[in-house]
Amino acid sequence: MIVILSSQARHSLIFPARVGFALLVCLGFVLVACGSSPTASGSYIYTDNTQVEWLSWKSDNNGKLTGQWNGVSYQLPLSRNSQPLVSQPVSLTGTTNNETIQLTGSMLSFQGTVSNSLLKLQATNSSGQVVDQNWVPASQQDYNSLVKVFNTSMHLQGTMTDLDHEVKFPTDDSNPASLDTSVKQAQQYVTLLKGKVTSIQTASSHAAQCQQLDLLSQYYPAAPETFQLPYQPENSTLAKDLNTIASLWKQAQQQAFHIAGLDPPWVFTQAKVNNAMAPGQTAYTTLQNTYKQDQKTMSQLQQDYQNAGNTISTLQQTCS
Repeated sequence: MIVILSSQARHSLIFPARVGFALLVCLGFVLVACGSSPTASGSYIYTDNTQVEWLSWKSDNNGKLTGQWNGVSYQLPLSRNSQPLVSQPVSLTGTTNNETIQLTGSMLSFQGTVSNSLLKLQATNSSGQVVDQNWVPASQQDYNSLVKVFNTSMHLQGTMTDLDHEVKFPTDDSNPASLDTSVKQAQQYVTLLKGKVTSIQTASSHAAQCQQLDLLSQYYPAAPETFQLPYQPENSTLAKDLNTIASLWKQAQQQAFHIAGLDPPWVFTQAKVNNAMAPGQTAYTTLQNTYKQDQKTMSQLQQDYQNAGNTISTLQQTCS
């Protein structure tokens, strides 16, 4: 038969649990199990969009229990810089009597019934909402292996989120407009310099020419970076995000780990990764094409500048 016992559990750990739940929230737990025999020992794992938890216990001949709870979680929204919040393991003690199990630790307690094959836990948040959690059997080694994949997937998801934002609102080092701005500034400078040279060449007297050459020092020579584009596409934030996603996806595939009965919602597929990367790859192609065209224009502007400089040098020699 299935037995449901009313229970209270305080879960106010440094563990920002479920999506939409507040930090340091006290939760009420009811443990539900299939079967009628008490469980002397057990270990179970649970995961949702933002966390992985593991609970284990064992009993002595007198029905006294000792156990442990572990948890890793992430706080939303995720980004490329998101870090796991790893809760300190919580030691648990308790008792079992017939079909009842009770475990208590620092700021955490469980009371309910269990079986060797299935554990259901109902969590009630401060708003009175009840969330059903399906816990499945897993060893601590299983937990550790799953956490590795979980961390990779969370980092992958965070970088995908940042990539999407980068495409919609590009930073200066990923924005073709910033390249075009540098070209326009160089064009304006070369046009100004050419005008100054023409004015010197058409001055009314040699003395006037020399006077204008002296004043030219505030415009010439140009700063070294005048004809340099501000960044290369391969060093852009856009390129870094794309490379990071490709690397993390490869890592996630290598770490792939399955626990019977567990279906983590954070596991990615190749199709999902491709769809997430597609807009970024299109934006990067545009960035590369803009860079090539602007680099070509910059080379021509630099040649015009050098030609103007040769003329200035010749004029300066007549004034020395």
